[in-house]
Amino acid sequence: MAASFLARCVTSNTIRSLAGAYRRTVNVSCKRYLLSQAYSCTEAWKKSLADPIFSQVTLNEFMIQMRDQYEKHSSISAVDMEICANKLQEMDLDDASFIEELIMKFRRSPAANPVRDSIVYVIIRMYMEHNIADRLIPLMKQRSVTGIFPDPYSISLLMDHFILKEDFHHAAQVAYEMMIQEDLSHPTSRLLALYSCVKFLKQANMDDLTPAEIKDEEGEEEWIPVRYIKYPSYDDHFDIKSEQYLLGKTLYFLGKEYADTTLGHSLKVVGLGLYHKFKHCLQVLKDVAESGDASITADTFSYVEASLDKAQARDPNKPEKEMGLLTIDDEIYKLLPTEEEKDVFRQQLQQLKQMLTDKGKVVNVAFTALAEELVQSQLSQHEPSDIEIQVRRFDEWQEERTKLLEEQIFMLQRNEKMAEINKKLKELQEKEETLRFFELNDEIRLIQPKHLPKEKVEDDEETLRAKRIKRRKFRHNI
Repeated sequence: MAASFLARCVTSNTIRSLAGAYRRTVNVSCKRYLLSQAYSCTEAWKKSLADPIFSQVTLNEFMIQMRDQYEKHSSISAVDMEICANKLQEMDLDDASFIEELIMKFRRSPAANPVRDSIVYVIIRMYMEHNIADRLIPLMKQRSVTGIFPDPYSISLLMDHFILKEDFHHAAQVAYEMMIQEDLSHPTSRLLALYSCVKFLKQANMDDLTPAEIKDEEGEEEWIPVRYIKYPSYDDHFDIKSEQYLLGKTLYFLGKEYADTTLGHSLKVVGLGLYHKFKHCLQVLKDVAESGDASITADTFSYVEASLDKAQARDPNKPEKEMGLLTIDDEIYKLLPTEEEKDVFRQQLQQLKQMLTDKGKVVNVAFTALAEELVQSQLSQHEPSDIEIQVRRFDEWQEERTKLLEEQIFMLQRNEKMAEINKKLKELQEKEETLRFFELNDEIRLIQPKHLPKEKVEDDEETLRAKRIKRRKFRHNI
């Protein structure tokens, strides 16, 4: 559709030579909390937004055309979506819902498999510049519907954006999505995820984090006929809804990234405690106690103890529900420890705490302080390579976008030419049939169509009388 809009004023041969590129001042804060100002690649970013392709359309008109295109053909092209994303600098805040609707429509299009990194990157940066980055969190959670799978560079910028505003809750939620995708391989985004989760843990109230107590629904149940009963399934990963569990599992994953260090052991212990995996938590403490030079911070025990005290106890004598009444909450309830198990965990935790203290393996420093120190010391080391990659990707995306647009213009012109040829062929065929009809009119009149029924001839009076006599003789013989 972008091609149809642009083809009226440009051709594929002149795209690269267009002058008077659209330019707009982009408001980017010069203040940085963890990442330097250079990480945002402001000059390269402005240059990418000045692509001549974008100057040929206006956002509002283009979005309406995209919607109409989807309603007619159930498809939006990748180059259309990319142009729309880069024009979001013109958006009004009231347009956000309409834009998100277009993003979901695009996700259902064949061209969105997969969604290009350039589209996701631009959407994230535009939302940040319009100060509506918090709207990205639901889009990331519904990634299968929206296609918002951020790359490490955009996700780092997004977390840094929230950290700058001291919005550690949203920054931690971005880190949760990294954990769910099980991708903590990029050093910059991993360090920012660590910082976000640790700062949020310090800021949050344990009472607010504690999962809501699972209770049976009161009232009379309503039974309806169904073909089959689906047994509820809880995968303990994608199905996690509790904020405490998400934070705990993220800290545990981060701890595995810094294995064999005091910080790594502490993160795993605290994370497993918040995640209510107390058996695994105690096992990590045992491994630290048996290891030669491993150690753990003193404050980890307070987090585990608080999580254990606030954990809901499962009633082992609770009667089983009927199959049709089971929900996913019942599956989560089965994973909870009983009151007796909680008492055993408390005793083992105190014993391990005393053992580690006696062996001098408890470091009198907060693991949160270790995490912040690590982030501050290592983050700057990874910035130069990230900046270089981002700048290179801007250039690559521009070349790919131009190529896609040229291909779309070519296909549009080809389809228009084919439609024109087919129209002329049809007109010629109709004219030929008309001319041939008059030429062969006499022959057509003489030809008796075989499929027409023969004309019925009525019998005369004598024939009818003979037939009646024949019928009477036949009846007489019977």
